[in-house]
Amino acid sequence: MTYRLAADVGGTFTDIVRLDEATGACLATKVPTTPDDIAVGVVRGFDEIVDGDYTGVTGIVYGTTAGLNALIQRGGARTALVTTRGFRDVYEIGRGNHPDMYDNQYRKPVPLLGRRDVVEVGERTDRHGTVVTPVDPDELREVAGRLAAGGYASVAVAFLHAYVNPANERAAAEALRAALPAAVPVTASSDIAPELGEYERVSTTVMNAYITPVIRGYVTRLRQLLTDRGFGGEVFVMQSNGGVLTERVAAAQPVRIVMSGPVGGVIGAGAVGAGLGTGHVLAVDMGGTSFDVSLIVDGAPQIALESQLEGFPVLVPSVQTLSVGAGGGSVAWTEAGSMRVGPRSSGARPGPVCYRLGGREPTTTDANVVLGRIAPEHFLGGRMAISPDLAAEALAAYGAPLGLTATEAAEGVLTITNSAMADAIRQITLRRGLDARDFTLLAYGGAGPLHAVALAEELEIDRVVVPPRPGAFSAWGMLHAPLRHDGAASLLRPLDAVTPAALDDAFAAVRADLDPDLVATIEAAGPVVERRSLDLRYRGQKYSVNLALDGLGGVRAIRTAFDERYRVLFGFASPDTPVEVVNARLALVAKRAHTEPPATEPPAPLTARARQVIEGVYDGRRHEIAVVARAGLAVGDTVPGPAVLAELTATTVVPPGWRAVVDADGSLTLTRAPADPAHPDRNRT
Repeated sequence: MTYRLAADVGGTFTDIVRLDEATGACLATKVPTTPDDIAVGVVRGFDEIVDGDYTGVTGIVYGTTAGLNALIQRGGARTALVTTRGFRDVYEIGRGNHPDMYDNQYRKPVPLLGRRDVVEVGERTDRHGTVVTPVDPDELREVAGRLAAGGYASVAVAFLHAYVNPANERAAAEALRAALPAAVPVTASSDIAPELGEYERVSTTVMNAYITPVIRGYVTRLRQLLTDRGFGGEVFVMQSNGGVLTERVAAAQPVRIVMSGPVGGVIGAGAVGAGLGTGHVLAVDMGGTSFDVSLIVDGAPQIALESQLEGFPVLVPSVQTLSVGAGGGSVAWTEAGSMRVGPRSSGARPGPVCYRLGGREPTTTDANVVLGRIAPEHFLGGRMAISPDLAAEALAAYGAPLGLTATEAAEGVLTITNSAMADAIRQITLRRGLDARDFTLLAYGGAGPLHAVALAEELEIDRVVVPPRPGAFSAWGMLHAPLRHDGAASLLRPLDAVTPAALDDAFAAVRADLDPDLVATIEAAGPVVERRSLDLRYRGQKYSVNLALDGLGGVRAIRTAFDERYRVLFGFASPDTPVEVVNARLALVAKRAHTEPPATEPPAPLTARARQVIEGVYDGRRHEIAVVARAGLAVGDTVPGPAVLAELTATTVVPPGWRAVVDADGSLTLTRAPADPAHPDRNRT
């Protein structure tokens, strides 16, 4: 048998999935994340799931937040920026706009490098792409000597108008690579973000350079640990855009994988939604540290061509994800006599109080344990003993100054946490003119199924789906992500002046500029889909709208489609205003073969299976809660609430007034149940 493995590294746990390539059968496990050396935790999980034998493993894919953590914690490399003389302050000045114009306390984010770290060189390319002043090799050698003496571990090169003609910039980058030690990476903006927008391009380049040594070290370390175990196959890394790329490209262009952690689940959500016959899915991922929500609209994840990370613009296509600091490890605290939860997390160490690892501050997980949402004997498949008594003591101490019992404090913690997550969902839907009630809520992550129905009730959503292995769902989604490579080129010309031949030439130029080794890998993987799109805007505007060219035959059709797309996004269009083409974008995609999970022998009827009963609380009322092993459920089984469905990677809560039904693919569909006069404890009041 042959397998592919996937790993999703979270703040508390690392999720591992093994996929049988012949049958589609999956096996999942969770291991504690090792913050001091993330690669160690990943390989421990792999060792466990293959029992130390890698001979049948054909490929590995993983997502990591190592780059994002380096940005948040300012743990990247000491970085220098080499730029055109006279433009030293572009990065530090940035733009005048900020996220909230009414926030009088707003402070600009601290740059990843200071003014003293910027070096100017004498070169110039004009806006038409004509080289006015070539780079001076002697000056670049002198600059390299200064950078080496200054102890810089990474270098970013961003020249004026390099997006039109990168000759000067690439010549400078090559000269610096030749003169600097091999351990010092050099990032050129034309290799990362060859697009209009000087500050945004510089920001993206600096960010890439800042995290390159961190990611390169991580990638190298993981590969070495795998090699030591006899694995020499392919290793891919999840991208922010929903595809995967080779570890070599990931190490050189890590800005493309910064948001790779949450994206695997979004890809998986699209696949599950398609199988259930719904194209509108709210994908919600709640782990130990954060809550991430993304939209699947008409079967496709929403892609942003520019995003913000730690307050800095990034010109890299990314699946749109909104994150808030609400996770299983979010710490409860007080401020001026009011309850607060998060965004600070207890992390993997010491973790929630109930973990018995030295934690003293109550968390969302502790609240779930006290309220009977988690069955202690079944936590992490029974592998990890947790203490409800310690959780109750911590919540009692927390609630006492507020005049609350442990149970009341626990309900308050969950109410605050659920409200924060519901607000995030409202933000990502209402701002786009969408109604959350039109979506199916698909919940995953180690804590997502615990809170899914509470979110649905607050948002008036009628249908909740919990996929198989929800705690490892993001890792499963990575195994279904396609190989993908994106490129772009700025055109800056009127749409009316663009001919079909000119567009073909532009896309051919973009393809020629892609990484040749990655293109070869994609072409060898199977049939390649070439996705073309244009960034368009009305004349006089600053920002553009991306339009896919699928099936659009000419300029007239493109113009009509753009007006309609603009009307959908903003509520109006301007058909009489000239349109400009800003960028041409190309994505090469090679989809992986999808194998369906195998049929399994049905277990005994549900009524014949033993079930544990624990005591829990909903809305201040005590209930007897059935604890059911999810692995023992058969297709078509119905579990009425109140119940908890326990499995290795997560726990699904079925509150009073709801019921869970097992679908053909093993997913759970939760819907409101009719009132049951014979069993009033099952009704929610």
